[in-house]
Amino acid sequence: MPVIATKLSGIEEMVDETCGKLIPPQNSETIIDAVKWIAKQDYKKLSEGVLKRFQLFNTEKVMDIIIYGIYSN
Repeated sequence: MPVIATKLSGIEEMVDETCGKLIPPQNSETIIDAVKWIAKQDYKKLSEGVLKRFQLFNTEKVMDIIIYGIYSN
């Protein structure tokens, strides 16, 4: 599911425009803009982007890469 998240340390590394929208903290006006932005995007493409981004932070996959040099999609 595409996400709207605030630009906080750690979150900025996980969310980009392939999977959602980052907004400034404590700025309710930008939530509306972010929802409108997502509504105009290809929802399926954003959803696929979420899965791809998740793989970058999936502990099991990252450990396989570090320990065994194995990368699988």
